[in-house]
Amino acid sequence: MRAELALQAANLFSMHPWTGVGPGRSSELISAFHFQSGEVVNLHNPVFEIVLEYGVLGSSLWLAGWLV
Repeated sequence: MRAELALQAANLFSMHPWTGVGPGRSSELISAFHFQSGEVVNLHNPVFEIVLEYGVLGSSLWLAGWLV
């Protein structure tokens, strides 16, 4: 299940690599587009969630904040 979620996250990331899908939308989009049950899922990986939601630009700023 987690490998499948990571693959779905990678697919969504490839659609919005620079800006991401938006804060808090990763679980909603993965559930809506890839699972028919309607159940909201969690990626169980904070790094995947940050990169997917904020894209390359936002993730870079997040990482810079940790390094400062």
